[in-house]
Amino acid sequence: MVVLVLLTVLTFVAVTFRLRIDPNVSSLLPDRGEAAALRRYVRGFGGGDLAVVLVQGPEKETNAAVANEIADELEKRSSIARASSRVDSSRALDPMLAFRHADPRAMERLRSAFTPEGMRSRLAESRAMLLAPGGGAASEVIGHDPLRLAQLVYEGADIGAGVRTQPDGAFASDDGTSYLVLAEPKGQALRGEDARRFVQDAEAVLAPLRAAHPEMKFGLTGGHAIAAATEAMLTRDLTISSTVAMILASLVFAAIFRRVRALLAVMPPLALGTVWTAGVATFFSGGLSGIAIAFMSVVVGVGVDTGVHVYAALLEARREGLAPRDAAREARRRPPAD
Repeated sequence: MVVLVLLTVLTFVAVTFRLRIDPNVSSLLPDRGEAAALRRYVRGFGGGDLAVVLVQGPEKETNAAVANEIADELEKRSSIARASSRVDSSRALDPMLAFRHADPRAMERLRSAFTPEGMRSRLAESRAMLLAPGGGAASEVIGHDPLRLAQLVYEGADIGAGVRTQPDGAFASDDGTSYLVLAEPKGQALRGEDARRFVQDAEAVLAPLRAAHPEMKFGLTGGHAIAAATEAMLTRDLTISSTVAMILASLVFAAIFRRVRALLAVMPPLALGTVWTAGVATFFSGGLSGIAIAFMSVVVGVGVDTGVHVYAALLEARREGLAPRDAAREARRRPPAD
């Protein structure tokens, strides 16, 4: 009994503090047909992904300042390799490679820039930029790309939700009500610890900004954020499904045998077996997949079967006139009924 109690306590502690849910959803995809290719892609290339922070507010200047602050703070976090709220113009594209990176609308802007009128106009703008106060900082970039072809590629490129690369390099909507911050998290998105670490760092940066700017909205997405949300969803489903399965199994047992007190004999072994099974999953596999969680209610339903057979045999022995202790001994000895 001492060994059983210690084993139960150990597995309960392990399940409470060490059990992890595997956020890799590729195991849920079929291994045949088109889904098989998607499954292989998720396993091979789904580990790394950019993270995106959406900043929305009524004032353009405040949005830009907050986006820059988020990028600066994210870069200080150990789980993030780099973060930026704008295109780095100091590492502009080679003008000879601009066409390779242009989308259809950028291609039209490039064609217009190579007309006689377009070249005169852009060279005049470049000259004005060099003569403007502080224009010396742009002399190297303009000297390398006088027509500023790389700017045409970045400028106006669609990102989504009305956000595009603005002339100043910022990822924002034209009216300035929405800004994006791009971040490169470290580690793999499909590895639970890496995903949770990134989300914790990102939320630590966003939490004080939410408190300081209640009029603004902040959103976080990307592979790591989705993986962390998936793990939280699976954990919630595991808790709800196992609890509901326990309650429904108890109600069915009580309705069939009409003896609620018999649950005191049937349900503890079921709870004990569930904890032990989860403990084994914690120590040997390191976590539960989405498929294992989906079958949680089935496992609980099957686990109560043994108690049902034993209790039915006990009632049968009692009807045969055996004393309670003898009936219990007989119920354990009898094979389960078909």
